Amino acid sequence: MIFGEPSMNSVFPSLRGRSLLARSGKTGNPTIAAPASLLPVAALIACLMIARDAPAEGPALSASGETETTEPATRLHPPISLLDRDGKNVLESNAPISPTRTCGACHDTTYISEHCYHAWQGLDADSRNTGPSSGHPWDVGEGGWGRWNPLLYRQLTVPGNSSLDLGIADWIRIFGWRHPGGGPAVVGWGDTPLDLADAEQALPEGTIDPNRQVLDPQTRQPVAWDWKASGVVELNCFLCHTKNPDNESRVAELGKGRFAWAATATLAHTGIVSRPSEDAPWSVDPSMLVDGQVPAETLGLTVPQSENCGACHGQVWFDREPLVIELSPRQWSTATKGQVFSPQRISDSAVNLRNREKLARPWDVHAQAMLDCRSCHFSLNDPAMHRPSEDMRPKHLRFDPRRVTTEEFLRRPSHDFAKGSTVQGRIASHLTDTMRTCRDCHDAESTHEWLPYRRVHFDRLACEACHIPQTYAPALAAIDWTTLDENGHPRITWRGIESPKEAASSLVTGFEPVLLPRTDSDGKARLTPVNLVAAWYWTTGGDDPRPVRFADLQAAVREGDDYHPDILAALDTNHDGRLDEKERVLDTAAKVEAVRKRLEAVGVADPKLVGEAVPFELHHGVGRAEDAVKECETCHHPESAAARVLDFGPAPHNASIAFSPGTVPAVIGEFDSNRGTLTFRPKVEAQNYYLLGHSPQSAIDLVGLLIVAATVLGVAVHAGRRITKAGR
Repeated sequence: MIFGEPSMNSVFPSLRGRSLLARSGKTGNPTIAAPASLLPVAALIACLMIARDAPAEGPALSASGETETTEPATRLHPPISLLDRDGKNVLESNAPISPTRTCGACHDTTYISEHCYHAWQGLDADSRNTGPSSGHPWDVGEGGWGRWNPLLYRQLTVPGNSSLDLGIADWIRIFGWRHPGGGPAVVGWGDTPLDLADAEQALPEGTIDPNRQVLDPQTRQPVAWDWKASGVVELNCFLCHTKNPDNESRVAELGKGRFAWAATATLAHTGIVSRPSEDAPWSVDPSMLVDGQVPAETLGLTVPQSENCGACHGQVWFDREPLVIELSPRQWSTATKGQVFSPQRISDSAVNLRNREKLARPWDVHAQAMLDCRSCHFSLNDPAMHRPSEDMRPKHLRFDPRRVTTEEFLRRPSHDFAKGSTVQGRIASHLTDTMRTCRDCHDAESTHEWLPYRRVHFDRLACEACHIPQTYAPALAAIDWTTLDENGHPRITWRGIESPKEAASSLVTGFEPVLLPRTDSDGKARLTPVNLVAAWYWTTGGDDPRPVRFADLQAAVREGDDYHPDILAALDTNHDGRLDEKERVLDTAAKVEAVRKRLEAVGVADPKLVGEAVPFELHHGVGRAEDAVKECETCHHPESAAARVLDFGPAPHNASIAFSPGTVPAVIGEFDSNRGTLTFRPKVEAQNYYLLGHSPQSAIDLVGLLIVAATVLGVAVHAGRRITKAGR
């Protein structure tokens, strides 16, 4: 190996060994020492960096949607030995491929693992000891690890809890589709890899250990998990650094508890690995290798593309084929915001969108301009994108030329990416506002000469308020966890589509988001387009509340393969022995009481029905300049866009709802469910905004009327006197 074999500690870095730089809040460049032996291979990989946008085979959609573009070349990357966790070639061991061992031959995978908030998901010493700064009372972290999401519902169990919902293994099985591996998927709540920890020591009776246990859905009791059989989930380099990762096979392995094989399954589309049946282990095809190594072009190595990000973040489409919307919560940003990142013209898509033939604009103008996710969310120590922290730059320097070299970056690329600040994205708060904003790239002053009072508008409106006036894809409106269907799923309401069950053919209308204030990095509050998703669920615990466990909810509502007789008797209004979507809405006091009694019957103490509105800001899906809002009447009108009403669909009987804790102030609007359907209307005046043509000010209006009346009276008296004088 060129750089020597990494030790087991380098493959599985301990939490205590995480870099101080990662936790300090500083985003400057670390000092990295590189031995002289790295120079030859660094020079070779530097050529790859320079040539990474050279043409490669394979069709791709261009900015206009008509011509081919290029893909990153991988021919200059050296061949790779596929190694297992012990550093042996998998051709010899037939063991799962270890990404950290395989890539660690040249790249410092320990540093990469430590500087990757996608992997750690907010698990650090601070969140373990003190919990989050804001959120639900039961939250124990700021990210996907420990911060409860009412849309996904399941709750991660913390060591010391008296009951178990999600152990570490179940967290991986259920939520691993949104996690690249590494971090807690290796060490859980501890510091030692879970499959290397001493699991022989018996737990005291009644002890809950989420590191070593999962919940049996039938008995609702903790059972031991065999980490030595399942393995752990290493940080999966192949998921982001290959052109065509098989995410479906990866997720399937995670769901079946075969964690160690997830990275191997990611390479299924390359033809390098295969298996004779779904239950058989994966094996490497020796014919795809040269001298025991995989050529980089066979592996499809690449810098991360937007499609790689889309595997977890939402629908990304750069193919020539017409785009089809996938209506699924797993397309997270698409489902929560109605956003699609694609250069394709909307009129060329296969979406049955109202007035589609008139929409020549792209789904996202930045995708059309051939930008990708890395353009804004770059590695923080990438020398090409480096922007030094103001805290670390000497005051006498206007420009600081110091930065890591290309060699250093290739050896130790930080996987802490530049990020912004959103109400729903609390992870890695020490890196907030490290990405470039609209104002960093665009000179709004030079292109808005037509706009009166430009400075006022720029200070009170986010760019997205006018440049994302609506979305053209459906989005979530509500998720109701108060009951479950026969598959254990909640009742889901979508907005912007007429018939979600026939998503491929149903008429799509899109929707107009509400405008709510958010505080930008300059400290100013600006109106920003937001989609609100209502979530309904049960809590237990009285003064120390927490969501009712999924297993308890299922036991209360279901009995075997059918609904419990008490639930059917109360909810089955048409007496057909089944519950449809409308019947599952707890829209009467009797229905609410029936489910509450069933929860108490299975041991849930003091169940309460709770409503929560989760805001999701819209920052993608930007249209062309000519598609932006330019009519003053859009806002300066009695029916102002700033006071737009948002409909959530049917709501439970007499249930209160509030914004998710720590997201937006409660005074910015009001919810109304008096007619059985929940709606939200922003209060513009309560947000300290005064909109001419919309905001009523009775005192000012009265003064204005008196002035006008006095003026008219004065003119009349003056004219009368002149007429009288002329008559004389």
